[in-house]
Amino acid sequence: MFITYELEQTGDGLRETETPPVLAYKEFTVPGEVLSWKVGEFENPSGSNSYGVKVSYLNAEGEPEMQVIPVPASSRNVEVHRDKLPEKFEQAINRAA
Repeated sequence: MFITYELEQTGDGLRETETPPVLAYKEFTVPGEVLSWKVGEFENPSGSNSYGVKVSYLNAEGEPEMQVIPVPASSRNVEVHRDKLPEKFEQAINRAA
């Protein structure tokens, strides 16, 4: 599974043109069927808050569990993809390689 998101590039202040966002992703696994996901600030096991994607899923026993995958708080257009990366992210990886 993948979480995709965009990050704004900070300019050098010299150019007046808009720079395209940086495309980023994280690959993750959960040991069961994904039920839902939500983006926001969540309490982690240590008791502090972190920004990320909370994924709810069924474990091997069929009981609901959740996992928080951190992403930068400045992330935009955050999405979860079950099978593969969207084409625009694949193309960005291929251009960078």
